[in-house]
Parts: sequence; structure tokens; C-alpha cells
Amino acid sequence: MRRTSIKSLRVPQLYLGVLVVLIMLGGLLVEQGLGLKYYDRFGPGAGFFPVWIGGMLIVVALVAMIPTITELRSSQALVFPPGSSAWRVIVMLASLAILWWAVDMFGFRLAVLVYMLTIPILIARLPLIIIVPTALAASFGAAYVFETWLLVRLPEAQFPALAALGL
Repeated sequence: MRRTSIKSLRVPQLYLGVLVVLIMLGGLLVEQGLGLKYYDRFGPGAGFFPVWIGGMLIVVALVAMIPTITELRSSQALVFPPGSSAWRVIVMLASLAILWWAVDMFGFRLAVLVYMLTIPILIARLPLIIIVPTALAASFGAAYVFETWLLVRLPEAQFPALAALGL
């Protein structure tokens, strides 16, 4: 069996792998659901929904496999982009991991502001006249909408100096 490196992994191969995982997850749901009471005198028991959801997941994944298998031989689309585009994917994934950490430390507003100011400069090389208003709207505007209109509290800064500023 020929081994495939991440750089030569094609999109249908990735889809096929995901579909196999979904079939296994569906099988696990069905197996666990069958161990519970399927139906009782009040209606569906604890095993009813896991059995049906797992079964539907298996059926949908099997149906989705048909076009994926037929496309497997013809598709040349790579999952991981070749050449200079590859670093953009790495920067995006790393920056999302840093943002996830920074939101807890520096609060939503400041972390998203810094993220939205740096990523477009690093990846897209957009002009500042576009980046700055977009970053302000994405950080402070989104925070205003979430906290005022939707009444959802967003993470605040852990540092006293930043918390005193309302960040």
C-alpha cells in the first residue's frame, strides 16, 4: 500500500476519510443506543434517538461515499496548497490558536482587534484604509452588538489595567 503525505493528499481522499469516521461514529451511536431502552410506556426511551440518529448518519455517509469514490480517480485538487500558498494556511491556523488563547487573557475586544489588524496585513496585504475600520467593527462593534442587543457576555481582560479600561 502506497503512503500518502499530507502535501499530496487530495480532496476526495480527505472526504473519504471523514465519511469513514462518520460511519464509525454512527455505528457507535447505534451500538450505545441498542444498550438502552428503545421504547417504554411513555413513548420513546433513551435508546430511541441514538439508534435513529446513528442509523441516519451511517446512511447519509454511505450515500455521500458514492460520488466521492467516483471522483477519487479523476480529481487532482490538493487539500494542502502547494508552494507559497502553504504558508498562508499555516499562518491562519497558528493565528487562530493564538487568538483562542488571547481572548481569555486580553479579552474579546483587544484580542480580536489585534488579530483583525495583523492577519489582513500578513496574508492579503490590504491597505490600512480598509483594515482599520474592519478591525474596529469586528472587535468593538461585534462586542457592542453581543453585549447590548443580544445580552451575551464576552470574555474580559484578565489584567487589571486593561480591565479598568473596559477591555
